[in-house]
Amino acid sequence: KEQTALLETIRSPDFDVSSFVRDATGQGSERVTRITQQLEECVSIIEEDLNREIIACHEELLQNASSLSCLDGQLGDLREVVQGLKNSMKRVKNDVLVPFQGIKHRTALVERIESANVLIRKLRLFLFDVR
Repeated sequence: KEQTALLETIRSPDFDVSSFVRDATGQGSERVTRITQQLEECVSIIEEDLNREIIACHEELLQNASSLSCLDGQLGDLREVVQGLKNSMKRVKNDVLVPFQGIKHRTALVERIESANVLIRKLRLFLFDVR
């Protein structure tokens, strides 16, 4: 039962290791030996508790692991869909934006040709009036 009291002391949120060690070492070597044995027994108790918890949660842990596997598969599917969307966007870009850029370039050329044509007409009228 001393181990139970010691475990409760150790598990308390306000447990101070340095004061515990100071108190234990200040009471002689016999006390240190006894506390060391109690601590070893506490470690065994904690290991047993931990093993019981793992066994109790084993099925849930397995289900979580299988859920992770399922989620990994869904993530792979999602990556494929995203890649498909990216490919579609590239096709849209090539099908729409590339021709648009060509039309934009040709329109700029037509505007320059029109400006040159207007200048040639004005020059022709000027030359006609000069004669």
